[in-house]
This record gives sequence, structure tokens and C-alpha cells, in this order.
Amino acid sequence: MGDVSGTSGVGTSGVGTSEFAEFARSVGDVPGVPAHTLDELRRPVGVQVMGRAGVGRSTVVSLLERSGFANVVEAPAVDAPGRPDPEAGPDVVVYVFTGALHTPDVRALAAAPSGSTVAVLNKADTLGSWDEAVWAANTAAAEAGVRTVPRADGTAADAVHAVVDHAIRVVRARRIHIALDALATVGAADPDGAVRDGIECFLRSDRAVLAAAESAALVAGDGAGDRRRREIAERRARTRRAVAAGPAR
Repeated sequence: MGDVSGTSGVGTSGVGTSEFAEFARSVGDVPGVPAHTLDELRRPVGVQVMGRAGVGRSTVVSLLERSGFANVVEAPAVDAPGRPDPEAGPDVVVYVFTGALHTPDVRALAAAPSGSTVAVLNKADTLGSWDEAVWAANTAAAEAGVRTVPRADGTAADAVHAVVDHAIRVVRARRIHIALDALATVGAADPDGAVRDGIECFLRSDRAVLAAAESAALVAGDGAGDRRRREIAERRARTRRAVAAGPAR
């Protein structure tokens, strides 16, 4: 669902840098973990800035780098004459546009990674008033189904930071989800049990249980099975946190 000029709470929960790094280190100590699973966990999260020519992609790249984001790259222009559109993803896509979304924008956004793509309505001060910019951003969010924030020079840097930070957390959560599934598959296939025992021990650990709950909160779908898995993960995490906190006084 698209959302958004309001970003309240975005970036304040979920899988942060330190928690994700600790999880990745812990998985590396588990016997039998596939090498490609470790490689994917350890690969830096990339941020790709896309948009048509003249919308201010370079400006947004500079803004993100000043805000402390790493691995930010500017993609070639979308809808450039005589050239194919750049490929989106695979991690975070920040799509920059001005005024309103055009058909090439919608097409590019549809091909971008679901859940970790955000849009920035740049040069929002050209729309007459901030209220009009917020309306235009919300209209674009509804049309494209991605979080969208308006931005003008000197304004809304915090909002852009928040939605990109949230998108990075979604990528981390997705990687945790894939890693936990891969470990469960390897453990189930172990005929002797030694690898399975090590994996099951890890999957029962506080770090894995809490990571599974955070991952489910960010990437689980809306189906009945997804909701059930999310509820189970959250219940297990609450139990672990309660035990860690000790008896109530």
C-alpha cells in the first residue's frame, strides 16, 4: 500500500545495523550454513537513485551521502532517447520525480523491488505551496504503491532519511528471513543429525528468535498463513524478552 507524507515511526524499529551485523556473525558460526547464504547476508545493502533526466537525481544522491548512507549510486536516466531503461534494484531504490508521475515513472516503479522502493517528489517548492506538494506526494504514493515524500531545498531531509532507512531495514529483514529458511532446509536434510542439531540449537537461540520476529514484522505478507507466522514469531520474541528482563518488581 502506498503511504505518505507522514513518516511517523519510520526507521525507529526493525532491524538496525548493529543487530543485523550480530545476526550475520552468529549465522557464520553455525555448521553447515550454505556459503551463498552467508555471502548474501554480508553483502552491503545498495541504494540506487533512479528517475528521468532533469529531476535532480544527483542532488538526492548528495543528500543521502550527507545523511550518512553508504553504497549510494546514481542510475542512468529513465526514458532516455535511444537507450533502454536501467535495471532497478536489487536492494533499495529511491525513485526521484517532479510534479507528477508519468508513464515511464510508473513503469520503472513497477519493476523496482517491492517493499524496499521509495519515491521522492523533488523540487516540491515549484508546486505553489507545501500543502500542494504533500497532496501530490500522496497522489503518487496511491498510484505507484510506494512510500513517497516531498522534498525541496532545505526541507524534508529528515523525511527522506526516514523512508530510506526503513527501506534498508526491509532489505535486512528479507535477508534474515531467507537465511532462516535456508538453515531450516539444510537442517531438515541432514541424515546424520550433527548439522541439524547445531542449526536447531541456533534457531532456538534468543538472537535467532528475536531476528525472526523483527523480520516477520517487516516482510511477512497479509495472508492467513503469513499472519499466523508473524503472531508465532512475535509471541516467542515477547517470551524471550520477558525472561531476559527478569521477574517484575
